[in-house]
Amino acid sequence: MSPVTAELVEPALGTRERKKRATRRALIASAQTLVAERGLDGATIEDICERAGVARRTFFNYFETKEDATLGWSEDVVDPAAGERFAAGGPSGNLLDDLVTLVGTVLAAHDFRHDEIHRKGELVRGEPRLLARQLWRFEQTMTTTADLFRRRARLGLDDQSLDGEVGAFLVVSLVRLTHQLWTVNGEQGELADHLPTAVDQLGQLFTT
Repeated sequence: MSPVTAELVEPALGTRERKKRATRRALIASAQTLVAERGLDGATIEDICERAGVARRTFFNYFETKEDATLGWSEDVVDPAAGERFAAGGPSGNLLDDLVTLVGTVLAAHDFRHDEIHRKGELVRGEPRLLARQLWRFEQTMTTTADLFRRRARLGLDDQSLDGEVGAFLVVSLVRLTHQLWTVNGEQGELADHLPTAVDQLGQLFTT
């Protein structure tokens, strides 16, 4: 595996991507605040958008439902273009490097924040419908990600392929471990800055 560099784990964000990230975060914060204040039934998409300062039609560019906004789940956890590149054997042609790049695109696109995750946990514990939606979204993400690994394996381009479910598990594990490292280090820098350490720590499990 090549050394894990910043370029490998997270592409540079342009002005447009930064604005999209800010809008997404505003919608999540608005949804979580309103659901906490009014309950899931009392928080409408219109109110969420008004509080976030965005048009209602913009909401559906980011989330399918108010439940997803509250949970911070976008319809595509893995960017479709990045997923297609991976499934086609790219972008580098090295399976492990490309897996890390795929995780980097997830971290860059979703920009998970500790306060959002903490609030989400509290809301999920108090609202069974949010828990059900979260479990469903997680299963959908695992299925979609596993399919990317299966499609890539069928091409026969890699020296060694990964089972679809194993590959999906590694993606999720790296996302979670990276977030944990970012949190214990005082949320310093960008989330993806901690991905190289996560890769190293996970790799040690197979070399010791």
